Amino acid sequence: MVALETDALVHGLRTRGAETTNVEVKAAQGGCPKSIRETLSAFSNLAGGTILLGLTDDTYHPVPIDAFAIRDAVAGMASDDMEPPVRADIEIERLASGEQIVRVDVPELDPIEKPCFVKSKGRYGGSFTRSGDGDRRLTNYEIDRLVENRSQPEFDRETIVHPQQFFPQLCISVVALPRTTMGEAGPGGVRFLDSQTCDGPLPSMVRDAVAAVSRNMTRASIVSGVSRVERPEYPIEVVRELIVNAVLHRDYSPGARGTQVQVELYPDRLVVRSPGGFFGAVDPANFGDPDVSSSRNALLARILADTPLPDGQQMVAENRGSGIPTILSALNAAGMTPPVFMGDFRRVEVTVPRHALLTKEILAWVESLGQENLTQAQVQALAIMRSGGTVRNQTLRGWGVHPADATRDLTDLVRRGLTLKIGDRRGASYKLADLGSPQSDGDGSSVTHGLSDRQEAILHFVRQRKEVTSQEVVDELNIGGYGTVISEMNELIRLGLLRPTAPPRSKNRTYVIPAGG
Repeated sequence: MVALETDALVHGLRTRGAETTNVEVKAAQGGCPKSIRETLSAFSNLAGGTILLGLTDDTYHPVPIDAFAIRDAVAGMASDDMEPPVRADIEIERLASGEQIVRVDVPELDPIEKPCFVKSKGRYGGSFTRSGDGDRRLTNYEIDRLVENRSQPEFDRETIVHPQQFFPQLCISVVALPRTTMGEAGPGGVRFLDSQTCDGPLPSMVRDAVAAVSRNMTRASIVSGVSRVERPEYPIEVVRELIVNAVLHRDYSPGARGTQVQVELYPDRLVVRSPGGFFGAVDPANFGDPDVSSSRNALLARILADTPLPDGQQMVAENRGSGIPTILSALNAAGMTPPVFMGDFRRVEVTVPRHALLTKEILAWVESLGQENLTQAQVQALAIMRSGGTVRNQTLRGWGVHPADATRDLTDLVRRGLTLKIGDRRGASYKLADLGSPQSDGDGSSVTHGLSDRQEAILHFVRQRKEVTSQEVVDELNIGGYGTVISEMNELIRLGLLRPTAPPRSKNRTYVIPAGG
């Protein structure tokens, strides 16, 4: 994520009228609040965040503070009051309006060092996370899961022949629902079209859960060659891999033995939910990449690789890190949208949208774009974006596209004016551009409709000068004050149309048009 300059960050807060999960504001008129320690913990335990001291927490306007004293106090708290110490970037910033505030950028802590906690309160009383725009104390269960990441858990080594005899919730629940919301009744007041609890040993649970989902799926007849075949709404191998992954990687610790794996089949999506967050230093955004795999239950993974399903046709799991790539590949072959992976300290949830990608309407729309020599991966990427989604390099790689080809295909879509690049480098994603008729900006480049007049003026100016400072844009374009211009430039950065050459507070920061932009 590109760090926003301070004026743009404050402008965004005022526009929204609220803080966000990764931004905390304190007035700090009476000095540095002790509650800052809780926010330092929360940001360190999540994905990092920014604290702004010297702004009211309702209108986000500056108030008088002793900036130097507050800066030093925050530095002391981060170093002395936290375990492990928080290595935050703490700076005194001067807003465009002239007032001083203190900005604290807190990085995410390495997974093997979490949780970060307030020393005086101890690990189980002083570990926090973010909930909405505030800090929330982590539960004992959540803290245990973070600590668990420091070593290899061994709860899967306990020998239980028929686990539900002792732990009734170590099962898989499968429900088919009539509506798109849990609990919403369908015709005749029915809340569940089907409901089954699958228990027994893991191979039996997997078999029964896959069968329960299969019998509740609709099937469409399609013509293949000279014959007509029935295709389920979700590929069976996708259903099986999702369920196997859920039971293989779920948390089997005492704190999670009261929670089952949940499979929910809605009219518009399939959801598989399991207790325990992502284990190890894995990033769901990189699922599908080679070697992106980490097993909470190493012994169980080894056993299931040698244990056949009840039908004897295949083993329960391969234990080769192939589960997610198999899911992505099967959905791609079926022309369906990739799954969405979500997780926190307590659970992992995977959602597979029901709708197909390459419908007749989508293919007709792609053809109407008048683009020649699009690759199959580009067509499918456009289909995802047409449906409102975004695409990353990893998306194409999950389909079996070589990394270099994936980069080339996505860059080519930007060059053609079909997509916009959001972010930069490893975290870049792509979304559909406004595909109205492009207009020339005078130098042969095209400008995508949907940008503001200020944004188009900034892009034209940068193309002419090749490299500019923010102050040059303010002084020479006369399109608004410094804060307004910075806000527009940060939006262009977010869209991938403008690239900064240095960190936000660097005196050497300039702006250029990214390659291919």
